[in-house]
Amino acid sequence: MLRGHNYLLVDGYNVSQQWLQAGFLQPGELEYVRQQMITILSSIAGYWEIQSFLVFDAHLVKDNQGSSEQVTPHLCVMFTPENQTADSVIERLAYDLAAAKKQVLVCTSDRAEQNLVLTQGASRLSSREFLQEVKRAQAEMRNNYSRHPATSQRSWLEDSLPAHVRTALNDMRKKK
Repeated sequence: MLRGHNYLLVDGYNVSQQWLQAGFLQPGELEYVRQQMITILSSIAGYWEIQSFLVFDAHLVKDNQGSSEQVTPHLCVMFTPENQTADSVIERLAYDLAAAKKQVLVCTSDRAEQNLVLTQGASRLSSREFLQEVKRAQAEMRNNYSRHPATSQRSWLEDSLPAHVRTALNDMRKKK
């Protein structure tokens, strides 16, 4: 589903709520939930090699100017400015990127948002579908990267010594 896309836009709170309900994220304070999302998406975006934007609503925070931080080469975390929702930021990004002929995938379970980004030329992915893709990628990463090469023998300092020195050491051990 993600293959062939240049950009992934994720509605942070929408997706995190769905993932909490599914038991994929651990419940806790808002900052803790956000950090779980950031950690998961930073590794997944790198694995998929897709430029990702994780957008969180901060539109109710008074005098908030909004912010964005490039957390990894593949993940930018954004907080919306006051009076601007994550939906509106995602819509604008989707429109701008699609207009630049980029393949854009938007992840949200907000039906209205899904329909709007489809009209702008982007693809959509529900939070549930996205969770399945993330779980699949995590399993692939475990299978591909957690294997350690089998070693038939340990590498000891003694193995690098000349034969006559090894023999002398063995003789000393036997005398003990």
